[in-house]
Amino acid sequence: FSTNAGRLSATSVNTDDSGVARTSLNTTREATVTANVAGKTAEITIGLNPRTGISITGPTNSISAGLPASFTVSVGGEANVRDVTVDFGDGRVQSLGALSGSTTVQHTYVAPGTYTVTATATEATGFTEQVATSVTILPAQPPGVVITPSTTSPTVNQIITITATVSGATSTILEYQWDFGDGTTATTTGPQITKSYGSVGTKVIRVTVVQAIGPSGQGQTTVDVRQ
Repeated sequence: FSTNAGRLSATSVNTDDSGVARTSLNTTREATVTANVAGKTAEITIGLNPRTGISITGPTNSISAGLPASFTVSVGGEANVRDVTVDFGDGRVQSLGALSGSTTVQHTYVAPGTYTVTATATEATGFTEQVATSVTILPAQPPGVVITPSTTSPTVNQIITITATVSGATSTILEYQWDFGDGTTATTTGPQITKSYGSVGTKVIRVTVVQAIGPSGQGQTTVDVRQ
């Protein structure tokens, strides 16, 4: 017998009464064992099952920056795992503690790119195993912004309430920058503002939503001011 990895208990073995010859392989990685009998050879490849049963799966599709990516981490039911850590590949590491079975963990990337995500399981004995997957993060898309006035046909000097609704990939919103279409502007930290117009006509209302991380979102609508 011969192997390309690890150590065999015996390389030359006599057959027993049943014509079977046995040897044992001790290896820490996948190995190919070759048996040679009277000039004829046969090979078998022996794989390794993770001792802790650790596995990790990530999103099957690309994720935009600013949106959470979900990863499923599992360990074997019989494993005595004292801690599992997940390195998300962007400098951030999360401990999942003494995991048993499966759990889902989410992580939000702020920059586009391809990241290698590594899960490490540590047994009570100190033995560790690692598995990895990859995730592709696309550039962040601007959030969608819809502006809704309390009425689209106010009269002159009537106070209306204007609301901005933001959707999509958003981080902390720092401010809302309003342009009311009559030469006046305002900035708020909340999504609502009140406004009255002093002249008739169609006014275009625009708002820019500024985020702490990621591109700004913009929206617009119109109101028809009547006498």
